[in-house]
Amino acid sequence: ISAPIDNKLSAQLDPSKYDLYLITSRPFHTHLVAGLRTIVTDEGSLENRIFIPYDKNLVNGNNGELVVDTVVAIEESQEGGVNVVQSGRRVEYSVLVLMPGNIWEGPLAFPNTKDEVLLAVGWVADWRKEFTEAQDIVLVCGGAVGIELAGEIKGQWPVQKPVTIVHGQELLLNGTYPDKWRKDMARRLQKGGIKVILDDYVD
Repeated sequence: ISAPIDNKLSAQLDPSKYDLYLITSRPFHTHLVAGLRTIVTDEGSLENRIFIPYDKNLVNGNNGELVVDTVVAIEESQEGGVNVVQSGRRVEYSVLVLMPGNIWEGPLAFPNTKDEVLLAVGWVADWRKEFTEAQDIVLVCGGAVGIELAGEIKGQWPVQKPVTIVHGQELLLNGTYPDKWRKDMARRLQKGGIKVILDDYVD
């Protein structure tokens, strides 16, 4: 489960009655909003701050455990069940909370270990190089992440690099947002020098 939920549960549960397990394939939470800036520029050395370790996440340290592994099966029973993780370990539960989140593609698909992310020629460095050397950048996504990334790129290279957003709907973002706001978002992006192509696709 995710860090904020795990932290609150750990603080509230009586350690004499309950054990709390956080099973995650990464030993750290990634601050994705800052991650977008991190992959574009080394300004502020954000790569040293956006990977937030889970090891302090259990407030009552004696009533739980961080299990860095991947769940491959869930075996249910009348009184709970068992999480089977990739290493073969079996983690029993009486209450199971599933919060798998999203698996990102592209620049935000950070590896599962900090070593992989931060190697001299690692994930962050590779993407910074990609953006630095690119002559023309097309983002196939007009959602919040695509808009934020377009803004970070344009902020770093306001004139040098043309940036285009291609979005498959008639308006940016999605129907959660009011149409008036979605139209204004396109206007503001275009005013900032970002080209917006709507109701079209990249095969």
